[in-house]
Amino acid sequence: MRIPFLSVAMNGWQRASKAFSHERKSYLIWQQWRSFFAALIYYKVALKWFGIIESPGFTQISVYRPKLYFKPFRVYMSIRWNAKQRIKVMLDTYRFILSKGDAFARGILQTGGIVIASIMLGDAMDGVLTLGYDERFRKEGELVLSFDCNQLGGRIVSAAFSFEEIETGCWVCRIGCIQGHMINESNSSKAVQKLMHGLRPKSFIVFAVQELTRQLGFNAIYGAGDGIQAYRRKHFIHLSRRHAIQFNYNSLWAESGGQPYKDGWFELPLTPLRKNMQEIKSNKRSLYLKRFSVLDDLSAQIADSCNKISG
Repeated sequence: MRIPFLSVAMNGWQRASKAFSHERKSYLIWQQWRSFFAALIYYKVALKWFGIIESPGFTQISVYRPKLYFKPFRVYMSIRWNAKQRIKVMLDTYRFILSKGDAFARGILQTGGIVIASIMLGDAMDGVLTLGYDERFRKEGELVLSFDCNQLGGRIVSAAFSFEEIETGCWVCRIGCIQGHMINESNSSKAVQKLMHGLRPKSFIVFAVQELTRQLGFNAIYGAGDGIQAYRRKHFIHLSRRHAIQFNYNSLWAESGGQPYKDGWFELPLTPLRKNMQEIKSNKRSLYLKRFSVLDDLSAQIADSCNKISG
């Protein structure tokens, strides 16, 4: 005789066994028990969610995102979201990805991502903008837009986000995280900023997400404010001083033209803001012209990539 509660809990255990099969044994066992009890405690959520990811239309996603099964049971994008909201946004995001055709879906799900644009950094360095996925940002979004430069040691900055259809045909992008990466001294924020004519890497990646979503026809874009950041639930007991991140998301969104929105989100303009040349000091206009030229080229490349994505 099968007991429904235990059957669902064992499903969680088995999924952990596959998802963490390459981890060390102690960590694998921890994840197995964690998944078992999560599915047992949140039985109704697990029953519905496991049924969705086992459905034929979701098969290819489950294969390439084996750890997706656990996301409804933990914090995701906003600490104020419940399991129903988490599931909705994940499903909307993958539904959007699949709607763009097999080539796009394969690029996002199976490979290292899709190159969206490339720009020159200095005289002999190429920076590449790639749309894909990164397990490190599993709590902050299903898609990751990353900017890399091999000559500077690799990853410079990333943005994690997901999509949501808030009403029929009305799509929004939700940014859960902006993360800078410093691999070595040459790949410091200031060094890269100098190569980008004074544009900070984090401001650059926000600009790129704005352009990407605008070109894809989205209706709005939101950034998670400091008060709802997923990192606030990263630890079982969150200690503000010990676990705080040294970054002010509210300021970043405000600098990008964002305005406080409901539920701790900031609404960003779909069209990135740009200073009027008359507002810029004469001794800095040359620098801004170079910066604007880079951004214009980036916008054109993103538009071309989105046209290809949209088929």
